Amino acid sequence: QDQFHACHVPLPLRTPSFPHMATGAAGPAATLAARALRRRLFVVGTPGLERCLERELQALRIPGRFEVQPGGVAVDGTNESLWRIALQSRVAESVRLRVGDPFHAPDERALASRLKTLPWEDSLDLDSEHPSAIPIVKATSSRSRLYHTRLLEDAAQAA
Repeated sequence: QDQFHACHVPLPLRTPSFPHMATGAAGPAATLAARALRRRLFVVGTPGLERCLERELQALRIPGRFEVQPGGVAVDGTNESLWRIALQSRVAESVRLRVGDPFHAPDERALASRLKTLPWEDSLDLDSEHPSAIPIVKATSSRSRLYHTRLLEDAAQAA
């Protein structure tokens, strides 16, 4: 019951392009490989408009199987899908990127150690000094002994 359900990195929708993320230091081949990597995305929408959001994503020809959930739509997608949704969707409020799988964390120490094992470098450009590369971490907690959201956010930032 004390489970850290997922670590989502919310990405703002109406953001200028990030030129530092356009091509990696390893060159175009690495950029193409990163674009093809499939990730679990959660597209947040207004409650009650989830089906409308799903239809819009289909109309935008976002590839993948959509799973309508309360508050949005989950889809496996590439970086290209993520940015196309963020820049072209008019119904989506934000796009969240799932980092890793849910895990059991009964206390703060277990949470910190499990967060350090997540593949952050696969999802975020942590070496960049560009201010927009620093992720905004927001946490929620329900039915858990780790109920202090600031502690959860700080632990994720420290990882």
